[in-house]
Amino acid sequence: MKKKTTALLLAAVLAVGMTACTGSQGGSNEASKESTATAQSDGGSETELKKLSADEIKAAIRAEAEANGNVIELKLWASDLSIDAYRELAHEFTELYEGPSCEIKINIVENNADKSPAKLIEDTTKAADIIPTTAAGLPVLAEKNCISAIEYGYYEGGTDLFIDEAVNSVTVDGRQYAYPVNYSIPFLVYDKQIYTDPADISSLDSLISKANENGKKFYFCIEDPWLGTAFLMASGTPMSYKDGVQTIGYDTDEAFNAFRSVRDYGKLVGSGLETGSSYGYDAHVYIDDEFAGLIRSDAAAGQLPANIGVAKLPTVMINGEQKQLESFGDLYCLAINKDTKYPKTAQALAAFLSSPESLKRISENVNSAVPLKEYEDTEVIKAVMEQLPYVHAQSETVGSTYWGSGIGDFFAKLLKENGNVTDERIKNGINKQLMGNGGMDSKDW
Repeated sequence: MKKKTTALLLAAVLAVGMTACTGSQGGSNEASKESTATAQSDGGSETELKKLSADEIKAAIRAEAEANGNVIELKLWASDLSIDAYRELAHEFTELYEGPSCEIKINIVENNADKSPAKLIEDTTKAADIIPTTAAGLPVLAEKNCISAIEYGYYEGGTDLFIDEAVNSVTVDGRQYAYPVNYSIPFLVYDKQIYTDPADISSLDSLISKANENGKKFYFCIEDPWLGTAFLMASGTPMSYKDGVQTIGYDTDEAFNAFRSVRDYGKLVGSGLETGSSYGYDAHVYIDDEFAGLIRSDAAAGQLPANIGVAKLPTVMINGEQKQLESFGDLYCLAINKDTKYPKTAQALAAFLSSPESLKRISENVNSAVPLKEYEDTEVIKAVMEQLPYVHAQSETVGSTYWGSGIGDFFAKLLKENGNVTDERIKNGINKQLMGNGGMDSKDW
């Protein structure tokens, strides 16, 4: 029964033009002749879309299998958080389309390493058939002919199921190049029973003070480079990209002010503020007696309790002024490798994985910041939209290299001494810990 239900769902929600492939894949362009919907980005050209029934999708996949010895082998990269959900969905996909003359093998590979455009451009042929990437990376991947344009509708109703920001983010020069999956952007999660006034959640200072007044704890894992660098970006610390590595200008006045700010918040650790890698990541913390709020690296997993609110990041005190915390983040999406031997099946699978039903199931394990219009008025999506103006995309490189060696360790040392670190020691730490070659293994400063 599940198989039949899923087949009907796919037929209903997929608006897939399986004949629409880029020239590099030798596909025909019949989809543009029989279009039933169109999508357009701001200022871009229109892309004609075609909807196919489940039977038409099956026929296209079987024809592709026949051309490849009746076997289709697809490779999909996935993070450790989403891999189990993807494997379950991939199994359902094969149940739908496998047959006596069509074997579909889907290899879901855990890959948290560098999947940046720079690396993909070096050798696209070694990449997966379906590539999880960031929306910010799509223009360069499209320009370098590493991915195929999506020349069919997302789902029944065209792109209307996704919020406009997400659709525009995966559209390059009027053509769609990927399927939206989720936003990964840090934001604030808090207990509405403690923070009853909007002013309470406006600054880190007020968040910590209110938590302390109520005998609670506000969790902010500043030692996590993904979160801690928000201080550096808030201070205006310059970033640069050279030789494949995105770095932050630690030897600037802006960075020095950011590190001093972290040092000063260290005075509040234990008095309303709690840091450390063990805080703020598990959903159970929301029902902990000591919980007041937290800043986490992505949307909250699963359903939040009714008393839990979500908002954009607060401001922090830097050099005597409240500065809005900024962050790294982006819209994650699924793109199709232009060198795949199975472009039609790859696009069908990518569409299946990013269908509303699939996104909802994945969000139960990963996060709930999926860009569906039905969630547009939720606190999570509103928080994401409010944070977007203060988000820096990671289009060039992925990994710890853009933060600099030893940054997390340096933050931890500033905090654990409860603010008892002089300006001179901070400068010395920047020189030895961050500007030197020792990184996390360097001698104490």
